[in-house]
Amino acid sequence: MKSLYNRRVNDGDAAGVPQTIRRLAVLASAVAFALTLERLRQTWHYFTMDDAYTFYRYAMNFRHGAGISWNPQGPHTYGATSLMWLAVVLCFSFLPVSPAHAILLASWAAGIVALGAIAVVISRQAKSSYLRSFWIVLATVALPLCLNGYFLMDLANGMETMLAMFCNALFVGAVWVFLKNPRPRQALVLAFLAFAAYLSRPESALCTAITVLLAGIYLRRRKPVPAVAAYFAGFALMVAAALLGCARYFGTPVPLGFYAKLSHAYAGYLIYWCWPCYVCVFLGMCTIYLVLLGLFASRDQIKVLFVFIVPVICTFAYLATVNQIMGSAARYYLPYLPYLIVPAFLICDRALADRGLSSFRLTPWRIIAVMAAAVLTSSAVLMPRGLQLSVDLAHTVGYRRPVVTTAAKCPLPVLTWWPALNAFSSKVAAHLPPGSLIYASEVGMPGAVAPRVTVIDLAGLHDTSIARHGLDMDAVIDSHPDLIWLPHYDYTHMFGVMLSDPRLLQQYDVIAGAFDYGIAVRKSSPHHDEIMELVAQAWPELYPGTSMNDYFVSAVQWDSSPVVMKQNLVQ
Repeated sequence: MKSLYNRRVNDGDAAGVPQTIRRLAVLASAVAFALTLERLRQTWHYFTMDDAYTFYRYAMNFRHGAGISWNPQGPHTYGATSLMWLAVVLCFSFLPVSPAHAILLASWAAGIVALGAIAVVISRQAKSSYLRSFWIVLATVALPLCLNGYFLMDLANGMETMLAMFCNALFVGAVWVFLKNPRPRQALVLAFLAFAAYLSRPESALCTAITVLLAGIYLRRRKPVPAVAAYFAGFALMVAAALLGCARYFGTPVPLGFYAKLSHAYAGYLIYWCWPCYVCVFLGMCTIYLVLLGLFASRDQIKVLFVFIVPVICTFAYLATVNQIMGSAARYYLPYLPYLIVPAFLICDRALADRGLSSFRLTPWRIIAVMAAAVLTSSAVLMPRGLQLSVDLAHTVGYRRPVVTTAAKCPLPVLTWWPALNAFSSKVAAHLPPGSLIYASEVGMPGAVAPRVTVIDLAGLHDTSIARHGLDMDAVIDSHPDLIWLPHYDYTHMFGVMLSDPRLLQQYDVIAGAFDYGIAVRKSSPHHDEIMELVAQAWPELYPGTSMNDYFVSAVQWDSSPVVMKQNLVQ
């Protein structure tokens, strides 16, 4: 069997790439860059990823000397799932722009760097003159992705998605080098890059470990045990040091999202984040790369593909077990694109270097492989529709919404999630006196616009006690919050427990439906009148033709028995 890595360059291919193709590649790369700029422009005035704002709040608290803490006077908090992304946002927070714009620029820049890193990894390992050209590789990698709307959504989502893709691209490139030269020194480089991927997204540890294990099996005839052992020893030491350091610094070795996003973490949580839909979206981004594999992969190269594809499948299987909160547009899956893109291009490259384009033949095997890739990719369009129908027919255990008594003749109109979040943040939270204490389940934007206000996350993503032990209403009441923005309706149990607690009506002015979920202002708070004035000023704009006084709650009734309810699908 010919070596996959030591084939000579075909004489016809060695003559070089025509200048016209190079110019077209540069033009295509420019088009891809323009598409990313257009997406940045579209998002500039309407940035709706609430979770991304949390990184900015952590960054500002760090700058003000509070360490990695969610609240300026609070304990260290492991709510920033990606500590590496927090460091990036910290750097961008020094720019003289708004929080939303700083986060957007960081995400966009990370995406551009990630695409460039993939192109560099491929072009440096290529043997054919076509794929040794950085611009040709960049064009063929970036343009199809930038023509995909879901990819552009993730490019400017303000989260660690693109940073994780960058780290995975470097790791996959290093694995390709390791397959050629499995020495302990290269293994330690792999371990360092795997640790970087872990810091960007913790579940990457599973993918990187399985990849190196399969690489060792693939290289078994070359006795790679010392190198593989060096990798696992180095990687384990780095991860163990990180876990111990986090346990000492934060009081928990893993991010709080690990606890909060477990499938059983929220009682009566109605939102279904549709992971099969996200896998289909991921496949839709992979069309051209699947076709390349179908056209150029030989039987001998299937083993190499297993080294990269099986770890991704295992990681996706793990992701299916967690609650993928705010996971739209395949945000948790996209970072693993390099595991498919890099092998697809380098396998294509070996075919070009070995045979050249002139000797290419469309064999029955290749036709079948391309047809299979087409069928798999078409599922990205067809499967979500079927899944949506199945989820519409599915039900889960939830809790009825409490029945409130007010003087109003009709409920307030629903603003929907983002307008309500934006209104609460800009009209109330941003103007609260420093030192105020508020509770809410939607905390990203309020936390970013009110850096000197103490914000407790009811969902537990930024509160260690709630994440580990769940919501304790006694603790909520005893902490005397000035303002409570009741949790999202889909937290059916939490919403019922909080609103039906008799102490809430005794100690708070509760306004039903305000900012969609209702608010409660503590009667004895020194900021009571100021908070009520902020709400009253926003009321005519949000709810014209209604009187705020009509929506004060005088009584609450709640049947706490669980019932079967319809899920809310999020794609």
